[in-house]
Amino acid sequence: MPRSVILFLAANPADTRPRALDEECAAIERELRLTAARDDFEFRSKWAVTVDELMRHLLDLQPAIIHFSGHGNARGLLLEGDDGRSQLVAPTALSKMIKSTAASARVAVLNACYSDAQAEALRDVVGCAIGMTGLISEDAARSFAVGFYRALGYRCSVGNAYEQAVATLAAKGLTGAEPRCLVRAGIDVDALRLDGAPSATMVQPVVPVAAQPARYDLFLAHAAADKPSARALHDLLLPDVQAFLDERSIPDGARWDVEIPAAQRASRATVVLLSSQADRGWYLSDEISAAIALHRAAPALHALVPVLLEPGAPVPYGLSQLQAIDAVAAGGLAGVAARLRQVVAHARRPPGAP
Repeated sequence: MPRSVILFLAANPADTRPRALDEECAAIERELRLTAARDDFEFRSKWAVTVDELMRHLLDLQPAIIHFSGHGNARGLLLEGDDGRSQLVAPTALSKMIKSTAASARVAVLNACYSDAQAEALRDVVGCAIGMTGLISEDAARSFAVGFYRALGYRCSVGNAYEQAVATLAAKGLTGAEPRCLVRAGIDVDALRLDGAPSATMVQPVVPVAAQPARYDLFLAHAAADKPSARALHDLLLPDVQAFLDERSIPDGARWDVEIPAAQRASRATVVLLSSQADRGWYLSDEISAAIALHRAAPALHALVPVLLEPGAPVPYGLSQLQAIDAVAAGGLAGVAARLRQVVAHARRPPGAP
């Protein structure tokens, strides 16, 4: 059985602060050697990586996991240029590089500062991408990596490995950057395995809405911190608009991990509530990914409407091109509800109707 390749990529350009990337690499390799499934993985490390070298390594090794360790900022990752200084690689460029060279890649771990934007761009390419929301210390980066690969080496799923790595940071009191695990719609990260064992990674694949009747007008996607706004909006939409809100729409005893994606696929539109707390929404990113996939598959049959609950609310990658409803400009949630009624009225029209 072929082994899954873990490609460790390191870049520490001459004009950046030196980082102990060798210690992170050695810690990962040492931890993997101690695990039960060590023979299922092949660990390869490449150093002082440039753009050309990255393309060459991806083509040559066809990794299952791409692990980047080094520097990043809000605009991209920093590889080494031909002169040894920083070469910025933007999220879209990184996505194109990996998509065109490494069809084998299923997970990307970007263990660098401010790499969450790159992870958002990569999840649709590799399936699962992990990035950091801010500055991450060397100790935190190393501990996160060790916890993640230890779990994979003991045949845990990618989702559980991520949870164990986050728990490791919490137990050691290593605060700062928050790791984010971003998953392409239709992939069950808790079933995704890379140790050679059978893995059912796809659950309820996204299909065009035309293939199934609409049970709801709107699917309300929100972070836990924005639950009060979601409840208030749900009340304002009653009784003429059928809106799905998880805590009110899922029957007692039903599996929420089945009901929620099914309800989103059976809705005419997804409404994404955005605030300064949205980035902390554990499941919100999955619902946004699913909404984007549904909208792209059948834009006339599944609308996607961002709602800015507060001024300056960050808009996730993939939603910035869409016209959003500004709750303050609309006069509050009552105004948002009025605007959404217009969206619903348009969505209910038969295809081809004027």
